[in-house]
Amino acid sequence: MYKFMLRLALLLGSFSALGPLWSLVVPLFFFVCSIGITATASFSLAMENQAHIAGSASALLGLLPFMLGAVAAPLDGIAGEETAVPMGVIIFTASMLGMVAYFGLVRSKQHASGK
Repeated sequence: MYKFMLRLALLLGSFSALGPLWSLVVPLFFFVCSIGITATASFSLAMENQAHIAGSASALLGLLPFMLGAVAAPLDGIAGEETAVPMGVIIFTASMLGMVAYFGLVRSKQHASGK
């Protein structure tokens, strides 16, 4: 729940063009820190059940950040370099899509298997 609030604070901070700089920097700092903490654990958990296709799964997980970056980078600069609104919208949207993917794919699979 705190991650949702953090992303929401980042989104709202990007919309407050007249607000102080810390309204954007503080949520962005904690967001980047949470990526460093969760990225390694999520990679290990994703590879846990992929014994027979571990090489392909690892290649896909390695390629995915570059593909998402290639899509997000032009969208981030769409409004120019004077505003942080596209960054906030992209981070919030990507986070919500990740949450939907988790609840739609992982949780439904766990409920079906009875874990």
